[in-house]
Amino acid sequence: MNLFVACLRTPLATGPCPPIHDALREVGAHLPRSAMTQVEHWVSQGGEAHLCLMHSPPERVGGREYVEFSPSGGFATFSGRPINVVGQATAGDPLRPSELAESDPRSLDGRFVCCAFEPGRGLWYFADALGGNQLYEAKVAGWLVVSNVASALVAVTGGRGLDPLAAASFFHLGWSMDGQPLAASVRRVPGGVLKIRRADGHAKDAPFWNVAELIPAFGRGLDAPAAAERLIETMGRLADWPGRPSVIPLSGGRDSRVILAACMRAGVTARVYTSAIPTVVGFPETPDVRVARALAEVLGVEHEVRMPGTKKTPSMSTSSEEVLRSAARVDALAPGTVSLWDVGPVADAVGGQSLGLTHTGQGGELSRRQHSTDATDVRTVADGIARHYAPALPRGLATAAAANSVLAELRSWCASMVEEGFSPGDLPDVFYLTSRMANWAGVVQTVHEPVGDVTSGLWTRGMVADQFALPPHERSRERFVALVLAELNPRTLQVPFEGGAGPATKPSSATRSATGRSLSLARRATKKAYRELVARRIEAMSRRRVNGDVGASRVQAMFAAGLARASDAGDDAVWAFLDRRRTLRLLSRNPDALNIRSQRHGIRAATYFLTRPEGPVHPQLVDQCHECAR
Repeated sequence: MNLFVACLRTPLATGPCPPIHDALREVGAHLPRSAMTQVEHWVSQGGEAHLCLMHSPPERVGGREYVEFSPSGGFATFSGRPINVVGQATAGDPLRPSELAESDPRSLDGRFVCCAFEPGRGLWYFADALGGNQLYEAKVAGWLVVSNVASALVAVTGGRGLDPLAAASFFHLGWSMDGQPLAASVRRVPGGVLKIRRADGHAKDAPFWNVAELIPAFGRGLDAPAAAERLIETMGRLADWPGRPSVIPLSGGRDSRVILAACMRAGVTARVYTSAIPTVVGFPETPDVRVARALAEVLGVEHEVRMPGTKKTPSMSTSSEEVLRSAARVDALAPGTVSLWDVGPVADAVGGQSLGLTHTGQGGELSRRQHSTDATDVRTVADGIARHYAPALPRGLATAAAANSVLAELRSWCASMVEEGFSPGDLPDVFYLTSRMANWAGVVQTVHEPVGDVTSGLWTRGMVADQFALPPHERSRERFVALVLAELNPRTLQVPFEGGAGPATKPSSATRSATGRSLSLARRATKKAYRELVARRIEAMSRRRVNGDVGASRVQAMFAAGLARASDAGDDAVWAFLDRRRTLRLLSRNPDALNIRSQRHGIRAATYFLTRPEGPVHPQLVDQCHECAR
């Protein structure tokens, strides 16, 4: 991982470079010890450009550097895992920052951001086409400041005013719908746009990808052999970072199975593991564990079950200290965009080990329709999307005005997509790709990347088009997974998916006899655990409020800490978006007696108050304009 802040002086500059070194050092204070280097500070010969960065130590990332300095007095830096999809791949291609900065952005794929500077040419920067990695910009006293960590920009601007749509959508939907952080002084750089800025004020935006390019992909028909080969090549390139081990978190579901099969075909040697989650029914023999174990036996790969509290798996500690630590990590890497519910417990780096590349199935859900709709009216489609992510029951905490503003924005967005040429029935999938994936899933991954970069082979330009290729009724039946797995490795279809056989054919009699006994025993254990869980819930219902002991559950600790901060929030601007009475009442209840959606509502609110600043970070610097970079 590499966190950087770059500054460019413009003709409007009225003072020295903002204190980007202090801001980045403050971010580093909330990251795992030994996960990052000390902050490095570089200044161009003419003083018009500054760069601060801290990154994973080279010895933990295969000896590779995240920054290069040119003889002419410039720099190039990047973060994430970019791959070159044009031409012959080379070892770790393309990892040299200077080569990446000079590449045609259309030839690149993966989750990454890039930033470079050369005297005379200026500063240029861009994020990957699908917006999988985040890049932000702001103006501070005439300086253009660009960074892949929003909290650093919030610190140097000193601007804590809330962005109306970001706040409304965060509390109503669960994430910032357009990707903007809560702080209105910082702007998200859209994916697929190359931005060029010079010290003389020249500015140019050059889009290199638009979601409208996917219009022909919907329903075009799937070439399963070609899609399988494309995924094999993609995973081979993503895993090709010498000196860094590949890791696959295998669940009982569909998408991680596809990634495992593609990696095996690509010759990628990976550690395969499944995390046993204590809050899941049947622990430690959870559905994920038992299905993944059976699949590993069929494929003949080594499989590890990771229990909480080990070095490789975050502890499920319920202490308020752990909750505050997680909140600080979220605030450092994803301020105001995702909640503690989304990221779960955060892990610390394992000292002395190379940081792995974690290959996830994130994005595979695009192959399955998010929610079907036969509506042709844009307004009806927008209202359906809102109901899908913010059901009427249980009632959320967002104010009516906030919910209405989100709905209005959704209607406007749907109308613009239809004007682009999309069919109304495809809009839920397009929204999931452009908003939910880019502005929620990618941010969640970023929070965990101090201990290992995350790749998503199914969340790439080529594979996204393949996942939209089947007709709607085929996608609803999850046929993409079945067809691609049949090409990658038919044996992967012998083990039923967690929750049922899914799109796979019935397992053979040999497979049923090999795995049936263990699955049957696990199901009986699961039923017993479920009965015990229901009994605990009934007991919890009798307790009206959270008592002084917050050790009962991690959720209780978050509710208790959030309530303490919310009660002292006074006239905080957030009450324009959060219903104050409902928020305080919900946070005062025992979350163990609530349903999952109500818990999620409470944790969203608690996340805001736990990351709410007690005062300005850099009072010596006040941004006079607070306008986004142009």
